[in-house]
Amino acid sequence: MILPAAASVSHSIMDEELQKALASSLEDTTAEDQFQTDLQRALQESQSQPQSKLSPPQPMPPIETASASSKPDSFLSERAQLEKERLARQKRLRGDTNDRISPLAPTPSTSTADSESDDDNLDKPAAKRQHLLSPRQGRTPQQSRSKQPTSVINGTPKPSASSSASTNRPEMYWRGEIRQTANMHVDLEKDTKPTFRLSDIIGERSDVVFAIISSYSTDYEFAYKMFSPATPVIIVSHPATENREPSMRFIQQNWIRITPKLLYNYSCMHMKFMLLFYKPGRLRIVITTANLVPLDWRDIENTTWVQDVPLRATPIARDSRAQDFPSHLEKALSALDVQSGLDSFRTTEHGSFLPLQSVSDLRRKYDFSKVHVHLVSSLSGKFEGWPEVVRVGHPRLMKVVMDIGAKPQQGWEVTLECQGSSVGKCNRVWLKEFYHSASGASAQDWIGKPKKADRLPWPDKRGIKIIFPTLRTVRESRLGEAGGGTMFFKRADWASNGFPRELFHNSKSKRGGVLMHSKMILGTLRRKPPLLSAKGKAKCEEDEDDSVTESESDDGDSDIVERKVTGWVYVGSHNFTTAAWGSFQAKSTAFTPVFTVSNYELGVVVPVYDAKEADDIVCWERPPKSYESQGDQPWFQGESAVLNELDRIQRILHS
Repeated sequence: MILPAAASVSHSIMDEELQKALASSLEDTTAEDQFQTDLQRALQESQSQPQSKLSPPQPMPPIETASASSKPDSFLSERAQLEKERLARQKRLRGDTNDRISPLAPTPSTSTADSESDDDNLDKPAAKRQHLLSPRQGRTPQQSRSKQPTSVINGTPKPSASSSASTNRPEMYWRGEIRQTANMHVDLEKDTKPTFRLSDIIGERSDVVFAIISSYSTDYEFAYKMFSPATPVIIVSHPATENREPSMRFIQQNWIRITPKLLYNYSCMHMKFMLLFYKPGRLRIVITTANLVPLDWRDIENTTWVQDVPLRATPIARDSRAQDFPSHLEKALSALDVQSGLDSFRTTEHGSFLPLQSVSDLRRKYDFSKVHVHLVSSLSGKFEGWPEVVRVGHPRLMKVVMDIGAKPQQGWEVTLECQGSSVGKCNRVWLKEFYHSASGASAQDWIGKPKKADRLPWPDKRGIKIIFPTLRTVRESRLGEAGGGTMFFKRADWASNGFPRELFHNSKSKRGGVLMHSKMILGTLRRKPPLLSAKGKAKCEEDEDDSVTESESDDGDSDIVERKVTGWVYVGSHNFTTAAWGSFQAKSTAFTPVFTVSNYELGVVVPVYDAKEADDIVCWERPPKSYESQGDQPWFQGESAVLNELDRIQRILHS
């Protein structure tokens, strides 16, 4: 594909920039001084507390069109300098911004890990282009607005403890909260809702007594600074080397890294979550779409769910038959082999001081009665038999949709809007399979019955809208093509026979010219349209009856009014792919289903009760516009001259 001249980068300009970067990289003392200055600035930004009044933001530069070549050139110049500084930092700490570790603590004899490398794949997995972006290109994330938060349960404003900026008390989320992450490139006029900063989520470092965290891609220097050096931390991560065997090892004093077992060579540990244990006994659960890298908390848009859970007055007995939020969380942690990390810490000075001695202590010790979202996990592996199958992937989503009363009744259907940052091989058989589950209908209806499977309804663009940015949207974003390194799609998949191109819709953030790394699915119930007239026109009636069932509640909160569920929102790490959600195998029968999942993924499903509540939660402009109506094509990262030039510089600087 031939890009417009303005989108391509002059090699002569790039060579000049590269020569400058290489020459300056020889000045070790200057590089070290510059690194210290930049590191201090980054720490101040990431750890600053909310202000009762916002300081005036820096003027935001206008969005440049494809005819303005200064954006790629200036970005690349800054990137060359940043790369020089990063190499100086890597030399000093033996770590890098992608997934390197500085092994300052002895490796336990039980560790199966060898020395780490910086292999970081996503679509095999495809390499994630974590090009660092200059803070000079916009306002700081700290300038993102903090307004009164909205309850996840009922969508109504509630008092904010962060009106407690005057009292310095941390904001609590006892009923759960979904927000977008703070971002330095959003439009001020559109950035009107409260946001999350990582430093605000974690809070005062000295209050955190233990943490279990997970991230696909991790900048360890960035992550270390978020916690006190005395705090024991277990981090679950994707393997950083070609050796994909499960491992557990100390990577830093008080830090244990775990890489779980993966089913396939292309499988991913893609979960992004935090379990933060605080001194008074409180547990904070964080499920997010953001990795532990500065890019995800500063330059691209992500979504995060946070809820605080109190300690029980008295632990309850274990219940192996439980199917609630904590039981599913315990199963996910067990699959990740978090227990091995807990066992290792129990042999250290932390020993009996850990608030969690066993994964099964979560449900016993903590009171989850106020958690009204539903956990959905994908665990890399093969699952046989219905009790196992309905615990993972899209069959788990099916069970949740049924449990919250969102299964469409006679004459109704579900419409899905699926926002993500990666698109894979999306075949029509799998789309039918997923849509059936998202409708709350069991696969027992069609598994082992070829004729019924063939007759599963095809979810046209009324049923499924796949939301992914177009080439034009990426180019017109604040960072242009240089900011599109975390959006994955291949032209070969797009051009393949039978690919559902008609389902694709443009991804545009409500907050302006930023690209979204958020993974969300909005499912809304609507009446099936009547048969089309001869002119192809029909009008859907509004909901006037009781065909949508009421939501379930298992704790009898007096302030929760029983209302009809009109849909649901999924937020988490799942992209809209087979690798993330899993698929039934051909040898499955209605009696013995076989279901395989490639990746580890984690997210929550929130029931919604009206259209406004659903629209408030999602992060994209609605209704999304189809590619067909805009005459556009998807963003193909591999065809970007800007990103390819950045990669060329990086390879040279690493050689």
